[in-house]
Amino acid sequence: MIMLVAAAEVGALAAASSGVLWIGARRGARRHGRELGPVPAGVVTASAVAGVLAVALPTGSRPAAVAVAASALAVSVVTDLRHRLIYNGVLAVAAAMIIFIELLSAGVASLLPMIVGAAAGVLVVAGVAAVHHSDIAGGDVKLMGLLGLVLGVEGVAWAFLLGACVAFAWYARRIAARERFVVPWAPFAASGMLLWVLVVHRVVG
Repeated sequence: MIMLVAAAEVGALAAASSGVLWIGARRGARRHGRELGPVPAGVVTASAVAGVLAVALPTGSRPAAVAVAASALAVSVVTDLRHRLIYNGVLAVAAAMIIFIELLSAGVASLLPMIVGAAAGVLVVAGVAAVHHSDIAGGDVKLMGLLGLVLGVEGVAWAFLLGACVAFAWYARRIAARERFVVPWAPFAASGMLLWVLVVHRVVG
């Protein structure tokens, strides 16, 4: 019963967070001369489900923080697919919410692991972008930094690796079909985080 209540609370937090973060996305879109309508029902639903899963499954972090990160991912997936942009306002607000949640629940001691995890996420993606001169942009780097806040060094490394595997499969399919394309990273980051939480963390965690 306690878990059901907690799952409902975190699911509601995630759904509400997606609405707040969508406002940031709309503002970012306007600055780039783009428009976004009301928050899609799919974003709210995906965020709420992620919040429930964060309570039900071992995530290696606190469920509320994971739920907020998942909400930011859901919003970023939509904007990356539509505009090929991940807006700074979404990531900044999500990061502030995550840090606030962690400080409330774990105190100042939680800051160092979060900083190290975020740095790991940034460095891994920035390093790959520097070496391979790929389509990875600043928003992609900052998105992985956000995931590092909640997943930690090991989690964000796995999420990147798993997301890259999914991206490679997608990339190979497009090459085989001789299609022209730009790779949006946010959907693959979301895939990597989902695979980490659902499968890998339960095996190696």
